[in-house]
Amino acid sequence: MPEQNKHVIIKGVKFSVFQFAALLFLISSVARLAGSLYLPSLIEIGRELSLSDALLSETLTVYFTAFAISTLFAGALADSFGRKKVVFGGVVVFVCGSFLCAMAGSAETLILARVLQAIGASCVPVAGRAMIRDACDDRQVLVVLGWMAALGGLVPILAPMLGGLITDTLGWRWNFWFLAVFAIVISILIAVKLPETLDHGERRPLHLVSILANYAEMLKSPAFILVLLPLELAFGVQGAYLASSPFIFIKTFGLSPLTFGMMNVIVVGALIGGRFLATFLIDRASTYFAYVFGASLLLLGGSVLALLDVSRCVSLTTVLGGLSIAVGGFGVLLPIGLKSVMTAFRSRSGSASALHGCLSLGAVAGGSFLFSVIKSTAKIDDLSSMARFTIVAGTAALFFSLLTKKHLK
Repeated sequence: MPEQNKHVIIKGVKFSVFQFAALLFLISSVARLAGSLYLPSLIEIGRELSLSDALLSETLTVYFTAFAISTLFAGALADSFGRKKVVFGGVVVFVCGSFLCAMAGSAETLILARVLQAIGASCVPVAGRAMIRDACDDRQVLVVLGWMAALGGLVPILAPMLGGLITDTLGWRWNFWFLAVFAIVISILIAVKLPETLDHGERRPLHLVSILANYAEMLKSPAFILVLLPLELAFGVQGAYLASSPFIFIKTFGLSPLTFGMMNVIVVGALIGGRFLATFLIDRASTYFAYVFGASLLLLGGSVLALLDVSRCVSLTTVLGGLSIAVGGFGVLLPIGLKSVMTAFRSRSGSASALHGCLSLGAVAGGSFLFSVIKSTAKIDDLSSMARFTIVAGTAALFFSLLTKKHLK
């Protein structure tokens, strides 16, 4: 990277690209932790609160659904009032939701608290992505997203491991106490270190009609919706994985919560590898080739899982291998799709980020829900349901990726 592109200057404050990415990563880790820290404790939560597997999966579906819907409003607020205020306010709401989760005594209270967590957490990645677009040129956007992807890959590794350790030693409620305290620390970091990247003259009035019109314009644009379709299908696979993985690895393979958390090192390693592979393929071939290749890996991973299931060659090692291929494809798709849609609507990057977030989290929620539907209606086990879902999503992702050549930015 040329020397002048190695730094980002915001309000006279100079950050290295890595420093800027690391700061945003720390702040966005609030939302990342909330999605996976408590996964190893799902079985224990179900036992203590007398919840069925379906209701436990619903705590994930409700969280991501609420996250997706509130993301739309978070983007509009970030474009109107500035990025920093929205991030800080979101973290405060998240703290309240985390405290309520820790004290939940029923399924209803837990689900309500998860909704509150989601509303607060949704503000963080939306405003963070907009800050990247505000402060960085096109090359820096890819570099910052790449660093955040690499650093962000640590959260799915560490979160289940930490969640498993907390669950084994202190009980499931302490996962949420930890989230509350961590978010309070992050709020202090935001107040002291995070600069505002949106000038007052660039802020857009907060009008509901114009907000909806902006979203409608984006949804009608092939540079937005067509480019995002392969990525959203990959997010759907992520939702199915989140819903299925505790039951596949803890119930089927008999792993402890802590071992389950440690196992995610392999899956997240594939995610990080996929994101670096995206940069390599773009430099050696083209953005279009890299995007199609990522979708192909998603389909290949699902096909491997299905073949393992049919041939009865199911083991912890082989299942992780198939999942790693699919996750690697997701890692390739993510930075390319995100950078492209935000570049297509550069002047409305907050709204573009919000709509992307809404669709992505909606896809995660949809994947979680559809996984449960496939499992219950087809009366098949968790691995078979996951394999079938990934094949269908991967096939559709490959088809749509082939149509993006003229629209990738």
